[in-house]
Amino acid sequence: MNNIDFRITNDASLGLYNKEVDDIYHASSGAYSESYEKFFLPSNFKELYFKNDIIKVLDICYGIGYNTKTAINEFIRNFENTNKKIYITSIEPNQNLVYLSPFVKVPQYNVSTKDLTFYFILKQFKQEFCEFIISECKNKYYYDYLDNNLYSYKDSLNLHNIYYQYNSTCMKNKVLNQLLKQINITYIIDDARNFLKENKAIYDIIYLDAFTPLKSPKLWTYEFIQHLKKYMHFESKLITYSISSSYRHALLNNGFLVGNILNKENKIIGTLASLNKDLIKYPLNEYELGLLKTRCGVMFHDKDLNLEDKEIIFNRELYIKNNSHIMSTSSYIKQHKGTKKWKNMM
Repeated sequence: MNNIDFRITNDASLGLYNKEVDDIYHASSGAYSESYEKFFLPSNFKELYFKNDIIKVLDICYGIGYNTKTAINEFIRNFENTNKKIYITSIEPNQNLVYLSPFVKVPQYNVSTKDLTFYFILKQFKQEFCEFIISECKNKYYYDYLDNNLYSYKDSLNLHNIYYQYNSTCMKNKVLNQLLKQINITYIIDDARNFLKENKAIYDIIYLDAFTPLKSPKLWTYEFIQHLKKYMHFESKLITYSISSSYRHALLNNGFLVGNILNKENKIIGTLASLNKDLIKYPLNEYELGLLKTRCGVMFHDKDLNLEDKEIIFNRELYIKNNSHIMSTSSYIKQHKGTKKWKNMM
């Protein structure tokens, strides 16, 4: 955890900064707001539940859990005590972040959302999770960032007590007991590339919330997107905050239809991809498609899904250097500056 800094974002939710990657996990404007606007809203749960009773979600790069918890929070708000169900698989290589996620201060989440996160992590990781939390209670650095209930567990955090609270037949929390019939979260502590080599499930929604492509491209390569496609059906959605031209180029070259995610002010805040063109509400315009042919649109590659970020970046830079005929992005922008389509991108 020494490479992680906590930061309060503008909507009062907690964000993180990774010193090693030199990148933020969440937008400074609001970690919760980013998750809600860029990931949950484009998912359109109500439309999905009109056709199916079960939604399966793959959350790539769980971090401290915003996308998973926001989905759960909104599911409870809209579908509690119905026949609807949601199953989420959350992938995160940093196990410590997963362990801290139930205790992160997010005023927008209800108590049941926090309890469910705690329950599923404990169910899967058991005593190891308990021991980690007890050790972190001693770290006063976290006092300003984590819910007080973390410290209340200090003297009583053990499997017997948690079993009685969440799992026993005489469980007092009837609300949680009902929600457990509708909700399931499975945690995968691993590089998402390894998971994709073995996974066989099909998902309705995939959230891709990795670090930015230019700093950590391993989950944005042509080959990674190619593997993701195997776990999607015709009406699945692949959702991310990134509007990277290299990523969008990889999507199109893998046969996806690609469009923008817009906020209330019609500002582009992300990318939605699907095999079904009817799900693409705001397709890329001519200007955006033209960007893909410039140097910023050159795809990242990782043929065997095993290269380090530095190798992937080096190989892309070498390709650009050896193909000097590819138009520079700055030249392309200058050519189109002032046009209607260019202005729509600003």
